[in-house]
Amino acid sequence: MPSKAQQTAVPDSIARSLNLDSLVVKGHRPTVKLDGSVQTVTVKGSFLSRMGSLGDMFAVTPGFVQTGHNSFSVLGKGTPVYYVDGREVTGQDIFSTLKSSNIDKIEIDTEPSAKYPAGTSAVVNIKTIKPLRDYISLNIYNSLGIRRKVTENPSIIFKMKNGIWNTSLSYDYSAWNNLNKETYFSEIYGDDGQCKFRSDTYNHDYSGTFDHTVNWANDLYVAKNHRISFIYYFKHRLDKEESDEEVAYTGIKHYADRTINIRPRSNRNTHNFTLSYTGSTGKNSTVNVSGDYSLINDNGTTNSFETNKETLAKTHIYTNSKNKYNVLTLNGSYTFLLPWNLTTQIGGRYYNVANTTNQDTDNPRFANDYAVNRQHTRDNVSAGYLMLSKRLGKFGFTIGGRYEYSDTRITVNTASNAYTAHRHTSDFMPSVMAYCYPTKDFVIQLNYNRSMGRPGYAGLNPYPTYQDTLTYSRGNIDLTSSRTDNVSLILTYKSMMQLKVGYTYAKNSILNVQYCDDPSTDIISEFPINYPESKSWWLNFLFSKNFNRFYFGASIFVTLPRDKFEFLGKVYDNNKLQSSGQISINYRFSDKFYAFTSLTYQSRNNSMNEIQRPASNWTLGVQAHLLKDRLSVSLSATDILHNANYNNIDMYYLNTKNGTYGTNDQRGITLSVSLNLFNRNINVKASRNNGEVMDRTM
Repeated sequence: MPSKAQQTAVPDSIARSLNLDSLVVKGHRPTVKLDGSVQTVTVKGSFLSRMGSLGDMFAVTPGFVQTGHNSFSVLGKGTPVYYVDGREVTGQDIFSTLKSSNIDKIEIDTEPSAKYPAGTSAVVNIKTIKPLRDYISLNIYNSLGIRRKVTENPSIIFKMKNGIWNTSLSYDYSAWNNLNKETYFSEIYGDDGQCKFRSDTYNHDYSGTFDHTVNWANDLYVAKNHRISFIYYFKHRLDKEESDEEVAYTGIKHYADRTINIRPRSNRNTHNFTLSYTGSTGKNSTVNVSGDYSLINDNGTTNSFETNKETLAKTHIYTNSKNKYNVLTLNGSYTFLLPWNLTTQIGGRYYNVANTTNQDTDNPRFANDYAVNRQHTRDNVSAGYLMLSKRLGKFGFTIGGRYEYSDTRITVNTASNAYTAHRHTSDFMPSVMAYCYPTKDFVIQLNYNRSMGRPGYAGLNPYPTYQDTLTYSRGNIDLTSSRTDNVSLILTYKSMMQLKVGYTYAKNSILNVQYCDDPSTDIISEFPINYPESKSWWLNFLFSKNFNRFYFGASIFVTLPRDKFEFLGKVYDNNKLQSSGQISINYRFSDKFYAFTSLTYQSRNNSMNEIQRPASNWTLGVQAHLLKDRLSVSLSATDILHNANYNNIDMYYLNTKNGTYGTNDQRGITLSVSLNLFNRNINVKASRNNGEVMDRTM
């Protein structure tokens, strides 16, 4: 195998200059490969390929932390941006519709370059398997979860390749039921530092989401190096919720405790169209263009029933809302060679959201003028980037820059007033990556990148929005873009051991706070602000290795923050060491039986004005391949320690403290079953087995 870094950009891969060799392992490919800032997880041929849906697979995939139902973060980096075969994921639900059996590998980039949109902290590119021969197949799947409530996700997928046409058609039904037991609290303090008011909302919240999804994907290989793809995605979603709340007030002033029953219902229809082209225009040049359009209609009603526990007076509030979204995303890139073998990539992105919202309410706390609310919002983002890469013997580098301009507008019409607001941002984001090979097995990589956080619509609406009797949300038109600069040094040994050290500086981070701005009342306003600055040193150690039938992977992320926040007239320091980590183990008893486990944890985390309590999630499972590998069954237990409570957070701002405590419903058992009904070749001249090359479904 070659032992030098590759610099030519690959259309369906995360763009990077560093690409270490694959390890040669007899019988089984490595599960995880550490490649500078990119961690590659091999799915094809591993037990991960039999987990069912992408969401089921991510729950036990090294590098991911499950924070909720189909909600994942990258360890130490937060929520990623997802791509499938290099195409940006926008309105599609990939966690249910994309199946693990159709995935070749997953690349996790923790130091994304200027190629990616503003605010990107990590990139996950999912590479699917391309068929090499003509065939036709039909597969069925089902994932059954039992937590506090029952969740089920059956699906059926038809796939076919015939000549230049490769197609798949899938139908998914998802019934996700959730029972949340959390308490939301707020405290207001006086000038003497004593708590003068506290409210506790004990929430017993049932929510159910019922989806019908159809996904039709087509690839046309019009020539050897030219592919046209078309995807149509439709989802009908019904959301039901019933929240029983007990609200208790304590403090100097007396408020009667209340019971509240809130029943939101919503129907959402999503139509998503994606058209893309990937092709080679020469020996060292490629073109990628894609267009994605989503039309989303969301209609909902909310009934709120409040009862005063002292007087037993009852109040019924009815709210009706209609939302319509049009989302257009255009991406394009061109990769080519300049003189002196300088690999160059130029690209651009255009993103447009047009949203119309109509809301009517009979809330008696609103003036008649605010009871009717019509909003028209527009968000336009135009971006362009340039990347240059060069290899010089044992050394190499990639430098790049991205410019983004955004224009956001909002118009609000009430019963008698009209309000218009406008905000634009103009940001430049540079990135630099340099690497060298002191020895064949040792790689040193140095990174610098900047990301920006756009305020978007946040704060543009000045009118108060009712949350409960004593809490309202409002806007902040003075918000500006946030900026995060990150520097890291990465040392990699034999693609199995890695040490990362870095420093992160964030300025004007955008976060929501609660504040009592009128000390004579107990009214709390929630609004977004720019947090002045936040600094942290961090260290990340990773280890990944196959020991014959046994795989062991571990990662620990240690952070030393340097934040300050003001509360009750005093300035407090966030400077306590905190950590998070993951251990992943799987064992192959035979070609038909596997066992796997994953443990993620985090210590008490302090960030800016927030404190998150410790949390952990331990998953343990077994897997069997039966009926000549046509049937795969996975049984797993999640949140065994019942401590995956990632929403337990306290927030401090000037004279107000608020937060959440309680438990979620991640603890439970999940049974995933996949059955290959048939998979028949329709081209007898081919020589590869289709069991190794399954088509994408996304």
